Amino acid sequence: MVNFTSRGTGEARKTIKGQLRFWTAAVIIMLGLLILTAFYILAQNYKLQGVRSEMEEKLALQSLLIERWADERSSDLRQLAARESFRTLNRESMLRAMNVFVANQSQFEVLMFAGKDGVVSVSTDRTAAALNISDRDYFKASINRQDYMSDVLIAKTTPYPMIIFSSPVLSNQNEAIGVVFGAIRLDTIRKTIEAVSFAGSEKTYLADRNGTLIIKPADLHKGQIAAKLDTPIFQRALEQSGERSAYQDYRGVSVIGVYKWTHDMRWCVIREVDQSEVYDWVYRIMSVITAITAIILAISYGAVVLLAGRVDRPIAFILQGTKIIRDGYYDYRIDPSVFRRAPIELQQLCDTFNVMSGKLKDTFELLERYAMIDPLTGLYNRRYLANEGGKLTEGCLKADQPVSVLAVDIDRFKSVNDTYGHPLGDRVLRHVAELIQSLASTEDIAARYGGEEFIVLCLRTGLDDAMVLAERLRAKMDTTPFAEEGLKLNLTVSIGVSSGVMLPEAGDALEELIASADKALYQAKQTGRNKVVSAKENPGPDR
Repeated sequence: MVNFTSRGTGEARKTIKGQLRFWTAAVIIMLGLLILTAFYILAQNYKLQGVRSEMEEKLALQSLLIERWADERSSDLRQLAARESFRTLNRESMLRAMNVFVANQSQFEVLMFAGKDGVVSVSTDRTAAALNISDRDYFKASINRQDYMSDVLIAKTTPYPMIIFSSPVLSNQNEAIGVVFGAIRLDTIRKTIEAVSFAGSEKTYLADRNGTLIIKPADLHKGQIAAKLDTPIFQRALEQSGERSAYQDYRGVSVIGVYKWTHDMRWCVIREVDQSEVYDWVYRIMSVITAITAIILAISYGAVVLLAGRVDRPIAFILQGTKIIRDGYYDYRIDPSVFRRAPIELQQLCDTFNVMSGKLKDTFELLERYAMIDPLTGLYNRRYLANEGGKLTEGCLKADQPVSVLAVDIDRFKSVNDTYGHPLGDRVLRHVAELIQSLASTEDIAARYGGEEFIVLCLRTGLDDAMVLAERLRAKMDTTPFAEEGLKLNLTVSIGVSSGVMLPEAGDALEELIASADKALYQAKQTGRNKVVSAKENPGPDR
C-alpha cells in the first residue's frame, strides 16, 4: 500500500495538472521572492534617501534658527554697549542698565564691564569685582573692536560651563575703551534651542568645534557637567567629509546622521536616527507583501499577477517621483488615483511623499527668499545685488547698453537712532525703502547695501535719466517726512550717481559703478548733504 501511494504521488507529479500545480507554485514562490528582494532594495534606498532629505531639511532650518539666536544675543550686547552711559563710562548708570538688561533678558546669567586694562569694574555679580580677563580671547577681540562668541568654557566666577558673548565699548571718538560681556549657561542655551526643536524620535546634538556638547541626549554621561562628543559623525564634521554611511553612536547602536556647521565652524548641529527605526517601515511593508504572496499562492497564479501589478506600479511612480525631485523639481506630486487600488500602506506612502514634497518646496522657497531679501526693509539684499545685479550689469554693458547706479544715504541717520532708539530707526529705514521702491521702475533693482545706505541699479538707463530719477527721489524724500503717532521727522538723503556705457577691461563692472557712486555720495555729504552729485560733475550749491 505504501508502494502504491508513492507510485501514485510520483505519477501525479508527471501529469499536466501536477506539473502545472508544481510550476505554478514554484513560479509564484520565485516571483514572490524576487518581488520581495527588489522591493526591499528599492524601498530601503528610497526610505533612506527620504529620511536623510527630511533630516537635512530640519537641520537647515534648525541651524538657521540657532544662528539667529546667537546673532540676536550679540546684537543685544552691541546695543547695550552703544548706550551713552557706557561711552562716557558712567559706572552707576552702567550698572543700572546692566541690571535692567539681565532682569529683562533672562538668558544671560551675568553681565560685566572691563576697561582697557582687562579688570572688571562693573558687574551684576559682586563676586566678580576686580576680575582680570586681559588674557581671554573675547577681551582681546573686543579691544580690537570686534564682537565675539566663545567656545564652551568654565568661567572664573562659576563652575558651570558657559558661552561668553562680548561686544566692544567705543568712546565718542570711536576708540575701544572697554568690553561688555555676558555669560549664558549651557542649560539656558539648551532650553532655548530645544524650544524650537522638531517633534520626533530623532536626536539632536549641538557641539562646539572642540566637541563639547551644548545640547546632548538625556541619557548621555548623566551627572557630568559637560560631555565630549567623539563619534564618527563628529569626525566627519571636523573633516567636512561627505561620507553618508551608517555608524555606531555612543550606545553602540547603528544610526544614520547628518551634520551642519554654523557661525564659521564654531558650532556643529547633528541629527541622528536609529537605523532600525528607518528600516522598520520597510520591514512592515515586507510583512504585508509576504502575506499577500502566501494568499496568492493559495488561490491562483492570476491573483499573483494582479496583486504584483498593484504593488509594482505604485513603486515605479514613487521611484519616478524621487528622481524628478532629485533633479530639482521640488513641487512634483504623485497622482493619488494611481494608488487607488494599491495596499493602504502604499497609499499612505503616496500621501506622505506628496506632503514631504510640498514641505520641501516651501522650505527651499523660504531659504531662497532669505538669501536675497533684506528682512527689515523688504528690498533686495547686498548678496542678491552682487550676484544677480552683477550678471545683469555685465549683460547690459556687453550689449553696449548704459547702466547707472544711485548710492542713496540717509542724512544724519545716527542722530535718529541716538534720539529715538533703534526700533524707530528701523521703521524710518522701512519708510525710506518704501519711497525708493515707489519711484524705482520694474527694471530697476533697489537694494539695501548696508546700514542706512541703499543702492538703486538702473539697467538700460543713462546718466541723464539717472540724475532725473535721483533728483525726484531726493525731492520726494525732502517733502515726505516720517510720521508716526504725533511724531514727525523731516528726512533728507544724499545721492551719488555713476553711469557706465562700456564694458571695463578688468574688474567687476557693478563694483566699479558702486565705488564711483559712493565717491560722489561722499562728495555730496561733504558739501552740505541733501543733494545729488554725479561721479562726473562737481557738486552744486546746497539745497
